[in-house]
Amino acid sequence: MMKRRLLSLTMALALCLSLLPVTAGAEGDVFYIERSWNSTTNTVTQEEKSVTEYTDINSSTIT
Repeated sequence: MMKRRLLSLTMALALCLSLLPVTAGAEGDVFYIERSWNSTTNTVTQEEKSVTEYTDINSSTIT
């Protein structure tokens, strides 16, 4: 009986924590993968690049 109560309490806590807003990792650089097609070798090449200047988009951003 006590195990069931503890499990339900844990699940309720996990549900509440999953509803909290999460901010994206806005500290540091933003990374992306640039892919390109090499027609000579018929392969896709990819390179991870970083961006240091970017615009943070949120609910108050006007388009």
